[in-house]
Amino acid sequence: MNQNILSGIGNIYADESLWLAKIHPESRSNELTSAQIERVLASAKQVMSQALEVGGTSFDELYVNVNGESGYFDISLKAYGQEGEPCERCGTQIKRIKFANRSSHFCPKCQKLARPLGF
Repeated sequence: MNQNILSGIGNIYADESLWLAKIHPESRSNELTSAQIERVLASAKQVMSQALEVGGTSFDELYVNVNGESGYFDISLKAYGQEGEPCERCGTQIKRIKFANRSSHFCPKCQKLARPLGF
């Protein structure tokens, strides 16, 4: 979610992309394998393409297209805003963590952190 590396992917699409790629949101990017990086990029492309097909994600009247129409990607969310709901893949409750004035939603079973932070 570091906007200095890649900008324009907000919390919704970051959470959804990481969920699809099975990457924990606190994973350090410099410690990801090439395969994991490719999976994240492919997942981000897939998630954003799917969102575009249905007009994006509209939670209120501020997020509409130029014709004033809402998007419907919010009904397809797997991680973002799903805290306490079962993961669609494994049934484990989706968790929410807060860091750096942001938050992230993830499945603790499908998106395991490779190593504890601080090591």
